[in-house]
Amino acid sequence: MGEFAVLGLVFVLRGKVEIEGGPSGRVVRRFTDCERIVHWTLAIVFLFLAITGLNLLLGRSMLLPLFGREVFALFASASKEGHNLFGPLFLVSLLTMLFSFTWHNLYEQGDLGWLLRLGGLIGDGHPCVGFFNMGEKIWYWMVILFGLVVSISGLVLVSLNFGQGRVIMEIPHLVHVVGSLLLMLGSLGHMYMGTIGIEGRCRE
Repeated sequence: MGEFAVLGLVFVLRGKVEIEGGPSGRVVRRFTDCERIVHWTLAIVFLFLAITGLNLLLGRSMLLPLFGREVFALFASASKEGHNLFGPLFLVSLLTMLFSFTWHNLYEQGDLGWLLRLGGLIGDGHPCVGFFNMGEKIWYWMVILFGLVVSISGLVLVSLNFGQGRVIMEIPHLVHVVGSLLLMLGSLGHMYMGTIGIEGRCRE
C-alpha cells in the first residue's frame, strides 16, 4: 500500500510527463508483434504468480478472517497448485525475454549522461538516448537477474527429491520471497510509467 501512496503522490505533484512540443499525431510502431507477445506473456504469467504468491504469503492473516476456513482453504490450495504449475512457464518466458531484448539493453553512449541527469529532471531538455533509456535498461536487467534468482529458488523449493534439509530449504524460501517482493514493487513503478505516468507510452 505504501508504494501506491507514493505513486499517487508523485502523480499529484508531478502529473503526467507530457511529450515535449505536444503530440504530433503520428504513431510510431516501436515493437514487433513477436516482441509484444514475449513481453505480455511474461507480464501475464508474472501477475498470476504475484497474486497466487501473495495469497500463499499473506492469505492466512488477511483472507482467512474475511472468508472463513473452508473458502480460504480452497483458494489457498488452488493458489499453490497454480503457482507451482506456472512457475516453470515464468522461467521459459524470462529466458525468451532475455534472448529477445538483450541487444536493445546494452550500454551505449549517452546512457551515463541520462543517468546523471535523472532522465531530464536535472538540467534543460531531454537527454538523447538510443532505443531504450538507461532507466528502462536498469529495469530490464533487474527483471532478468531477480527473475532468475526467483525462478531458481522456486525450483529448489518444489524439487524435494534432492534431500534438502529444513535449514537448506529456509534459505531459498527467504530468497524467493524477498526477490519476488522486489519485482512486484518495481513492476508497479513500471506499470505507472507505462500508463498514466508518461504521455504516449501506452501507444508504443
